[in-house]
Amino acid sequence: MSRRKAQGPSVSFFAFQDIITSVVGIFVLTTLIMMVDLVTKTRSSAQVREAFEDVYTAAIDDLQEQLAKLETRSAQLDVAATKLGSVQVFNKEEMAKELKASIQSLNQQVERVEHRTREIQRVIEKQDKVKTEMQIEIQKRSPDREELERLLKQLEKLDSKIQSLQTDEPLVFKSQDLEGRTVVIIEVHANKLVLLDLAKDNRSEISGSDIHDKFRSWLSSRSVGGIHCFLLIRPFAAGTFNSVRSVLDTAGASYGYDLIDQRRTVKLRSEVGN
Repeated sequence: MSRRKAQGPSVSFFAFQDIITSVVGIFVLTTLIMMVDLVTKTRSSAQVREAFEDVYTAAIDDLQEQLAKLETRSAQLDVAATKLGSVQVFNKEEMAKELKASIQSLNQQVERVEHRTREIQRVIEKQDKVKTEMQIEIQKRSPDREELERLLKQLEKLDSKIQSLQTDEPLVFKSQDLEGRTVVIIEVHANKLVLLDLAKDNRSEISGSDIHDKFRSWLSSRSVGGIHCFLLIRPFAAGTFNSVRSVLDTAGASYGYDLIDQRRTVKLRSEVGN
């Protein structure tokens, strides 16, 4: 009897097809995991996000192209399997060669993704460095900014004071007698009286709901015949003026009056210097 020649182990066509699909799936999954990990570790700045979109778009295009090739090859193998019918043994060397080429192509894609990842990482590190330098510079300049704000506030106060001095036209009174009488300037406001005694170089104030009684008490403490009251009436002070004038008329005091604008101030000579 003749002996049959020993044959090498045969490989099922569908089993080999499953091997190819599994290997491709592993590499696709590995690539996606690397990209997801890259997204997790990077910041969401506008420039970095644009760089990532370029990388992911190129990587996905490469994977889709490779997957299309594998699907085409799988369809060709399906057609060949249909034609062969029950024949499920094929050239192992040829299939191993194709599998090796597929693995090599996927490795090249992984290397390209890693290269782009390193480039993006360098961009991120550079941005972090610039941000750190800017923060340090801001901290260094913080005292200067505070000093500038303080100076600006002082400048605003000075501008306000200058504007007030430019618009103010003070009435200044000297301590002179009027026909032997001491002059008392009385500013009549809506709710108060300001009394400037020129002889005593003194400023006092009467306010409250009982201005009428308080002014009458003040006048009774003075020698009515020895003073002359000059009333300066502020806007909206007609009621107060009538009350003061009735007290002066009742006491027979000497007085005069005039209107004065709200913006003008009244000062003693000593209050503005010599």
